Amino acid sequence: MFKWYSVFVIGLWLVIARPSVHAQIVINELPVSTLDNDIIEAIYGIDWRIDGQFLAVATDSGVWIYTLTLKEIAHLSVEGDWVYDVSWSPDGSKLAGGGKDAKVHIWDVSDLSNISIISELPESNSVLDVAWSPDETSNQIATRVFESIEYFSDAAVSYSSVHVWDILTGQVIQTPIINEAGLVPLSWSSNGERFVTNRNKWDADYGFVLGGLMLWDIQTNRPIMQHLLPAPVIKPLSLAWRPNTNTFVASDDAGYVLIYDENLQEIGGLTDANWTGETMSTSAWNFDGSKLALGSDEGWINIWNMNIGQQLARIQGHTSGLVDLDWNPNDVYLASAAADGELKIWNVSGLPTLVHLPTVTPFPPLEVPLPSSK
Repeated sequence: MFKWYSVFVIGLWLVIARPSVHAQIVINELPVSTLDNDIIEAIYGIDWRIDGQFLAVATDSGVWIYTLTLKEIAHLSVEGDWVYDVSWSPDGSKLAGGGKDAKVHIWDVSDLSNISIISELPESNSVLDVAWSPDETSNQIATRVFESIEYFSDAAVSYSSVHVWDILTGQVIQTPIINEAGLVPLSWSSNGERFVTNRNKWDADYGFVLGGLMLWDIQTNRPIMQHLLPAPVIKPLSLAWRPNTNTFVASDDAGYVLIYDENLQEIGGLTDANWTGETMSTSAWNFDGSKLALGSDEGWINIWNMNIGQQLARIQGHTSGLVDLDWNPNDVYLASAAADGELKIWNVSGLPTLVHLPTVTPFPPLEVPLPSSK
């Protein structure tokens, strides 16, 4: 899963004018469930528990836990109310959340009828992103923390840092990584040995931000490599590691979705003829890595079969931009959260049968075939 915070967290709006180009593959089905909660005005992050039974939601009024039908199970309040991200532990017994109060809250949720706080890890500023390592034995959590904003004559550039915590000792085990203009959450590899993050560079000569990627090794506590993305990529908005592979996707603010290997080499992507012209602000793989969901800042949800590079469905999911998507581990449901606080759960188990066949226009294969997800 992936989140986009720049609008909500620092109040910095970026408006990009572009023509709207829509494919004709459209699902008109209604969502299975739509959240009805008058207290919530903004949602920042969502995460399904490993058993697929419960969805944690980070909002401007704390953390909420819901069932598949969006029945409320628990409401976890924090100081300052705003929580920007949530993440279940790999075994589902703990839940981490971070937000405006500059703390990483860790709850014991092994018994949802008796939730208790385990610890609160102090950060230096607002916690924008919380991501539990997929390696259950590591007891590690990576966080992204807002640092500052630098103002120029015609632009503002934001800065963040990445920390890796050992939750058993409550100590930072990873030297803080300061990212230039980086508010994009990191993404762990499936084995928890590496994570990829963006590292954007402000180019004073040209007056804009150049997009970059950095790959970090947890064992050596240092970057393995970094890569400055070429045009037409401006800067990545989402990063999502493909399950059980050494590849990940990066979607950018120009509407492109590119696939990279563990050496940060581009090996394919949804570009050129596949381009929809939308900013893809969030992305999420299903559990086995065969399907990719992309959410745009225009409210559309695009679902792709990434084994063959074919678009399965296009859903007019929301009227405002998507901030997060997350596949249920059972591969039946997809949760989507929008900038206006709207949360929906979709039954996508029938793909591609949900698509109205007479209107289907399959997209061309990927430029370079992706490696198998097995």
